[in-house]
Amino acid sequence: MVKIRYSILLTGLVWLVFFPYKISGQETNALNEKFIHEVDSIVNLVQSKWNAPGIAIGIVKDGEVLYKKGYGYKDLQKKEPVTSNTLFSIASSTKAFTSTGIGSLVEEGKLSWYKPVRSYFPIFQLSDTMANNNSTLIDILSHRTGLAGHDVMQIAIAKQYDRREIVKRLRILEFSKPFRTKFIYQNQMYQAATVITEEISGMKWEDFIRQRLFEPLNMNSTIFAGPELIQHKDKVATRYTFTPEGEIIPATPINSFMEEVSGSGSIYSNVDDLCNWIIFNLNRGKYNGNIIISEEIMDMIQKPQTIIQGVLLPELLMHSYTVGWNSMVYKGHFMLNRPGGYIGIASNIAFFPLDNIGIVVLGNLQSTTAHMILSFEIIDRMLTLDSTPWFEKLWPLEEYSKQQFIKQLKPSKKEGEVIKPSKSLVDYAGEYQNDAYGNIIVKYENDKLSIDYINNSELHHYDQDIFEAYQLYKFYKFEFSKDLEGKILALKCPFEPATSDIVFKKVFE
Repeated sequence: MVKIRYSILLTGLVWLVFFPYKISGQETNALNEKFIHEVDSIVNLVQSKWNAPGIAIGIVKDGEVLYKKGYGYKDLQKKEPVTSNTLFSIASSTKAFTSTGIGSLVEEGKLSWYKPVRSYFPIFQLSDTMANNNSTLIDILSHRTGLAGHDVMQIAIAKQYDRREIVKRLRILEFSKPFRTKFIYQNQMYQAATVITEEISGMKWEDFIRQRLFEPLNMNSTIFAGPELIQHKDKVATRYTFTPEGEIIPATPINSFMEEVSGSGSIYSNVDDLCNWIIFNLNRGKYNGNIIISEEIMDMIQKPQTIIQGVLLPELLMHSYTVGWNSMVYKGHFMLNRPGGYIGIASNIAFFPLDNIGIVVLGNLQSTTAHMILSFEIIDRMLTLDSTPWFEKLWPLEEYSKQQFIKQLKPSKKEGEVIKPSKSLVDYAGEYQNDAYGNIIVKYENDKLSIDYINNSELHHYDQDIFEAYQLYKFYKFEFSKDLEGKILALKCPFEPATSDIVFKKVFE
């Protein structure tokens, strides 16, 4: 306890020296200018290597927004600059809002952290008996049910149906680990939390989160995927991705399914609003002197529940998951953060409860580590810690991930002899169904096969009855199977690497 108090005191003294005024306009001194210059240099270095068209950052300390700034462009073609008010998709950073919304219902006595979900939400069913009968809100929100990720299923059902249908199909999905034995990131559990929120509150999840969190936190610009995104598209940063040649281009729109992805990753926000979100979390549920959520509930939300790995890096220890946040010890300082990422999206929201500081980083190009490099470099300076060459240490991982992503944008070629398909191409056409993963349509037109699933794309022959198709920014192999008479009965695809291949049965009228 003495060491913690000394750390807090020392940190406070450092901040009195380096930040005697709020950084706004001309309210800076020489030391502030030095810090700003260093931040600008860090962002410019990372941006030049990362090639993110736009970046926005915000820094919070002791309930005040110390610094916020936009870099680059939200739209390369129009040369529209990023500002602190530019909206970015925050992807999985949405999850912390979902769990906090659940916490408000627990506070009201309408839900329990510890009661089995099935006891009050009957459509929630899982294929593993132990998990099905015992999964609580803590289990589903801290990724410890044992259910494999099944990420393609989430997007496919969101595109074809809705969020409730995603939850109803959980009962069919295969597990990869026993209940409560391992951290397995599982987006669909946050769809379950979304639908639970709607059933218990009697409100659409988006309206509930807006009423419970956005409005009291003055997050007046924050929106959701769906109609709102279309209405405010001029304020939203364009998402960018890579071509197979490594060039940067606008990414394919995802609004059609992101609305149903909902509590798993559908929020669009900006630095202005997310700084308020950080202040609320640092204040353990208070904002502008008002108690939005009790300290008891906030402590539960921020409490580590599931160990991810003991040592992520020498500087990052005790890597765990709460209910909505990552938690770890960063160079001796307790940190909670919630990164988000997808095609054209990179976000990180981080805060240090004992040091009362926080940072938000937003970008419109996917990244494995660039947004984390930015965060760590700035945090080291905020806490006056010994510097770590984060760029040199982590950038090779960023480059490797980029090359792997680009590699998957092209169909592969078999080495050696390629055996022709066993059937005429028209015989492969038809509708194929999987009770969990939805429907696939294989079409035959102009002597070619195409597949309509998440994407509508050509089926390229690989070998024998195996074809490849571009789905969700990656080429997957689809293998067709026949009966003894040679009739096509099904196709299978390794959509989930931790389980058996996913089999889609052909529909016969």
